[in-house]
Amino acid sequence: MDTEQIIADLKQKILELETEGNSLRERLDKYILKDKTYYEKNKEKCKIRVKKYQEENNYKTTNKATPEKRAEYARRAYLKRKEKLKNEIEKIKEIK
Repeated sequence: MDTEQIIADLKQKILELETEGNSLRERLDKYILKDKTYYEKNKEKCKIRVKKYQEENNYKTTNKATPEKRAEYARRAYLKRKEKLKNEIEKIKEIK
């Protein structure tokens, strides 16, 4: 009897949690759809507002690195990582 009661309680709990999950999903979908429709209706206003904010707060950088500079920076970072790893390996060997 105890095991049957426990099983029945757990099944009831599962059903409650499933219904709660479904209701939460429906509420979430409502909020997401509202957000999308607002953006679709006010797309130009949103773009202008974002652009204005970025200009006021210097969000975008004015000096963008060229592909050659980016490759140079990446190579330098790679060599530093490689040197750091080599130093760590040497320290480990010294300890042993």
